[in-house]
Formats: sequence, structure tokens, C-alpha cells
Amino acid sequence: MDQVDLLVMCRVRGVSWNFLAPEAQRPDGMERLRAGRAAEESPEASKSLAALAAARDDLGERQRIVEGLLEGTKADGIQLTTVLDEDYPVNLRTIFNLPRSCSTRGHCARTTRCPSRSSGHGRRARTA
Repeated sequence: MDQVDLLVMCRVRGVSWNFLAPEAQRPDGMERLRAGRAAEESPEASKSLAALAAARDDLGERQRIVEGLLEGTKADGIQLTTVLDEDYPVNLRTIFNLPRSCSTRGHCARTTRCPSRSSGHGRRARTA
């Protein structure tokens, strides 16, 4: 459910990924975000929380869209990994402008280097 909620929050205009990603990864971060709070106190956090609050009535529809997209990727044999998942690449966690998600076709063991596509911030997906 955290993955779906994170992807729903990403679809809200005005929410900064540079705020959302680190906040979501903190202990109890997703619970705070769902409650409209954050550990971070910054203008970016305030703006993002205000955008989430303003979109609260539309989140159910956004959730249905995200769930449909996830079902489609799963049906196509594509695994979507977000910053909340254990198998999100460690080397990507260390960069400031980390991708929102990575996708792989088939299964990748954590110990192997998997060819993947990552996307975020409106960039075209590319092979890593």
C-alpha cells in the first residue's frame, strides 16, 4: 500500500519529489505524509503538503489510476520498484535527484546487477 500511496502523491501537481522521496523513506514517513505532516520543515515541504491537502478529494481517483497502471505493468511481466522497496538500487539512493521508480522485466536477484529502466522528473526512461 505504501508504494501505491507514494505513486499517488507523485501524481499531485505541486508536490516536490525532492521533498517526497526522502520524507517517505524516513521511519514513519509515509504515515506522516498521509496525515499531512512531515519531519522536514522547509518551504518545499510546506508547498508540497499544501498541494497534497488541496488534492485530498481527488486522491481516490488518482489511486484507481495508479492501481490500474500497476496491474498493467504486472500483467506485462514488468516489476516496478520505488524508493520504498528493498530492491531499489542502493547506488540510486545516494544521488540527490533519484528516479521515482525503476522497472525490470522478469525477476532480478538483489545480488545481481540488473538491466533496468528508471524514470522520474519527466525524463524519458533509459537503460541503466
